[in-house]
Amino acid sequence: MNDSEFLQYCETHSHTERCGFVPSQIARLCKLIGDEDSAKNWAALDNGVYDMDGIEIRAAVATARANIMANPQKETTP
Repeated sequence: MNDSEFLQYCETHSHTERCGFVPSQIARLCKLIGDEDSAKNWAALDNGVYDMDGIEIRAAVATARANIMANPQKETTP
């Protein structure tokens, strides 16, 4: 899925009771907000589902969307 689709997934999932994400998803979100150090830390974690704060995920999604709007040519599809 491309970055916009991924961000929509994150936003939708942030409203669920558990708000669970795997490390690769959080790493990708960190990259999209420009936090490479956190992305590397998350990418190094063992696979599993981590309960996240929905408000923080939605804030990160908003930042990532702003970054994409500022640089639309950088939107990626992994």
